Amino acid sequence: MGSGYGPLIREYIYFLLAKLAFHKHHPEFNGVFDYEEYLSLKSINDPNEGYETITDLMTLQDQIDAFQKLVFSHFRHGVNNECRISCLVPLVQESYGIYKFITSMLRAMHQSEFRWAYNVGYSSHK
Repeated sequence: MGSGYGPLIREYIYFLLAKLAFHKHHPEFNGVFDYEEYLSLKSINDPNEGYETITDLMTLQDQIDAFQKLVFSHFRHGVNNECRISCLVPLVQESYGIYKFITSMLRAMHQSEFRWAYNVGYSSHK
């Protein structure tokens, strides 16, 4: 598997294993990272848990980014690259779902009591 599609397959397997590990650690997530469904399945009262979830999602997002860079680096001039391009479609969809989830969660954390708790804690340390 050293040439052709081998490196791409290897990296995709690595990404799938990372995604499976993420979902094992965060079973409250569905496959499309829907924020409303997440809230219905899990209530977060601890800001650290919210930040940990965001960090884990950003790690998964970084792995998607690394894989797409590898795919683009394996494009060949003068050759039909449809198979390589087609593997990017689900990655874009997943990446967008993660992006939407993270921005929704950050917005909710900013507007929630997490902000109040942070301000109270911060002002008491001044």
